[in-house]
This record gives sequence, structure tokens and C-alpha cells, in this order.
Amino acid sequence: MSHAGPSRQGNTHTVNGDYDSEDDFVLGAAAVWLCCNDFLERPLPRPRNNSHYTGHQRLGDLLDGHELVIYNKIRMGTDCFKRLSWLLEQKNLLKNTRNMNVDEQLMIFLTIVCQSESNRETQHQWQHSGATISKYFMIVLNAIYRLRHDFIVPPDFNTIDPFIEASGSKYRPWFDVSQCTILLVYSFAYVR
Repeated sequence: MSHAGPSRQGNTHTVNGDYDSEDDFVLGAAAVWLCCNDFLERPLPRPRNNSHYTGHQRLGDLLDGHELVIYNKIRMGTDCFKRLSWLLEQKNLLKNTRNMNVDEQLMIFLTIVCQSESNRETQHQWQHSGATISKYFMIVLNAIYRLRHDFIVPPDFNTIDPFIEASGSKYRPWFDVSQCTILLVYSFAYVR
């Protein structure tokens, strides 16, 4: 093999900082111009949640409004909603935050559950981002889950329901079982 001369694969700049060829300079200038031009011509982003009717105002309208409106929205009345909110706050399961108070967190959760609303629709109604809606939905869901032992009590399998007892012999054969069967049913009821 013969050597044909110096290779141009190395540095394209000369010692004094000038470009070796004008083509490299033109390509660099064109790239800078395209990037700057694209950036300058891009429209400014518009905020999506820009309603003057905030989530806190919506909550106030629902709580102070007609009883049927809130009942149709969250399937409970104002008094029941306030008691549930108070209970969650007293047990330190929910706390007021910089973004939302306890009532608004609970109302968003109940609206999503009762109305089968999507995250996007909830964002628009309550003027919060999708991440905020998801975050507080999970916080309230965990708080409600922690109330399970206060409201869900396992039945006493040693007593017979008074309705069944009063109905006579119609249902009695289904409940006259041995102690072994009662223990078996009890063990299957609490398998997690």
C-alpha cells in the first residue's frame, strides 16, 4: 500500500480557530438558524386549566346547593358527606394540603367513583392536572380502605338471623348444621 498523503478525518479546525472549509461553516450556520427560527416561531403554550371557576368554588356550590344535586353527583347527601369528611380528618387519614382541602379531595374521589368519570373530565371540572387528580384519588382510596374495620364487621356464625328464625321451617334446614361445618364456613370466609 502506498500512502497518498495526509488524511482529512481528524480535526477540521485550523490552529487559529478558522474552519477548513466554508461548507462546514455554512452547514453549522444553517443548523443554528433552523433551530432558532423553529423556536422563535413556535406559539406560546396555553394553559389548559384556565377556568375562573375553581374546584373550591365548585365544592362550595355543591355543598350549599340543592340536596338532590349533590345526591345525584356523589350518591349521598350533604350531611353524610360532611360526616365522612370529618371522620377521615379526625382519624388522620386525610389532611388539608396546599393544593386541596379534605372536602375537595373526598368530593373528587366520590365524583369519579359514582359518575364513572375519566381523569380528563375530572381535570376540567376541578381545574387540577391529571397527576394531581390521580394522586389524590389514590390517597382517598387508601383512606377509605383503612376504614374497613370500623364499618365491616364479620357475622356471628353462632346465632341465626331473626328473620330466618321467624320464618319457621322454610329456611331452617339450611342453617341447622354441625359445629364442624360452621368452622369450615368461617375459615373460608376469612381466607385472603
